[in-house]
Amino acid sequence: PTESPSASPTHNPSISPSISPTDSPTISPKFASNLVQSKKSLIEQHVLKSYTADGTAYASVRYTYEGFFRSLLIMGNDGFGADFKFMLWDADKEKYRYGLVNLAAFLANCMVEAISDDTCDELNWQQVAGRYAISNSCGQEGRSYQEETCGIYSCTNDANMEITAVHAANDVRAPPPMECRPGSGPEFYSGYWDTNSGT
Repeated sequence: PTESPSASPTHNPSISPSISPTDSPTISPKFASNLVQSKKSLIEQHVLKSYTADGTAYASVRYTYEGFFRSLLIMGNDGFGADFKFMLWDADKEKYRYGLVNLAAFLANCMVEAISDDTCDELNWQQVAGRYAISNSCGQEGRSYQEETCGIYSCTNDANMEITAVHAANDVRAPPPMECRPGSGPEFYSGYWDTNSGT
């Protein structure tokens, strides 16, 4: 066998890096904020716009620029406890661009789903011959809301929940706000809303 080494191995700590860390992120929170703020008038004129039943446009009462921007700052930095947030404050320019596209897509979806009707609730909009099923609150377009899941982000289905929405469409003969309660079978038949009679 070979002899044991006569001297202990040397161990010299590495020298501190001679190159300084990279500069601070190229995309700063201030830059993202300034960019969005510079579009304020366009967002108010074209995005945060609601419509009456006859198509007359008006500035949304429930959706304001101040509320939007305040929420954006939260979602851009913190998210909401899940792995979802706008990447407007990311140092990576590519991710920053994705953030801008995500924001545009989000606002477009909000315009269709909520802002145009100035509501925070889903509306009863699916009708047949001027009649709207009250049971549409359980699902429209053939969907069953209680059976839809979203992975780990889904809420537990509460079979005994009772809830009534706050808002209805901007029309005097529109169906009332959606409501949900447990029950099934003939004794729980919910009926329909007739726009001709308003009942």
